[in-house]
Amino acid sequence: MNRVEIYKLWKEKQSHKALDFFLDENNQIPESDQIAYLHTMSIGGSMDASLLGLSKWRSINDLYDSFFNFQKSEGKFVFDRGHVFEQFVAEQFEKVTHKKVCDGITVDGTKYKAPWSFAQIDRTLEDGTPLEIKVATFNSEDEDGKEWGTGCKFNEHGDVLITDDCIPKAYYCQCQKQMWLTGKQEMFLACWLTSEVHIRIYLIKRNDELIQMIRDAEEDFLFNHVIPAIPYENEGALVDEYEEDAVFGDEDALSYVDELQEINAYLSQLKKRKDEIVSILKNKLGEHEVCVDKDGKKLYSLTRFLTHRFDVDGLLNDHPEMKYYYRKIPSERLNVCKKKVD
Repeated sequence: MNRVEIYKLWKEKQSHKALDFFLDENNQIPESDQIAYLHTMSIGGSMDASLLGLSKWRSINDLYDSFFNFQKSEGKFVFDRGHVFEQFVAEQFEKVTHKKVCDGITVDGTKYKAPWSFAQIDRTLEDGTPLEIKVATFNSEDEDGKEWGTGCKFNEHGDVLITDDCIPKAYYCQCQKQMWLTGKQEMFLACWLTSEVHIRIYLIKRNDELIQMIRDAEEDFLFNHVIPAIPYENEGALVDEYEEDAVFGDEDALSYVDELQEINAYLSQLKKRKDEIVSILKNKLGEHEVCVDKDGKKLYSLTRFLTHRFDVDGLLNDHPEMKYYYRKIPSERLNVCKKKVD
């Protein structure tokens, strides 16, 4: 029995288990759970990064567990936001590239004798070239520097002048999966960093070496682990190896930590830029206190003042017989690691 036949037999049993979990009172799978249902029987493009150890969100063991412990889709803000803005980003892509964007498609690997493999493609061009769309809040850094490059440069006719394929590793892996299943040699990824007033567009070329790694990893995952129900050996430090009282972080915790790291980094950059602007504006005032526009309306002003603070050290120097004790008040502080979770 070949692997395709083995997969079909397993999928039939797996689908019954999944249906029991996902069917609602009307004996239907809710639209919001359609993709979660597919992910119990097939390997989607977003899963491959976990298989290759490139995902900061989910380990290979987490992925393995998802095939046995089903979970319904959760309405997460970042996912909903990305879905809502897909059309907006697609329209911006059309304006820059002058390429017509069509509806998205779902493709699988049946013709490559890999029916367990599939990919959802957000949009396509008229010739079937995939267009992946992302919405991100911040250009964070990994060990190689910024995750997002500056993007391709286009002339006013939509011709590519300078190419750029610097995107997060997990998304690069996802793009390779789409090019494999569509047979394309290149594709585009359009990203809107919400702090910017333009989108960044990347031209991704096909990488057959990585595609083969994806295919090998999927087959090993499915036929050597999921179907025979053989989990991967647990990697990484155990909770009891920590001196502190510790708990394993789930996918939600990792997501929130990552978002908080991005916010902290963004605030740090904003604070730095704010200080630079304040310094510039102060220098422009010179010895004056107010800056006005051509109509005499005040733009900004500088108020100079002295503050008075209680001199505890001076008091104790003059009256050493007096003793002061600090009252200990319970408080908490959340300490987030500066580097991203790998």
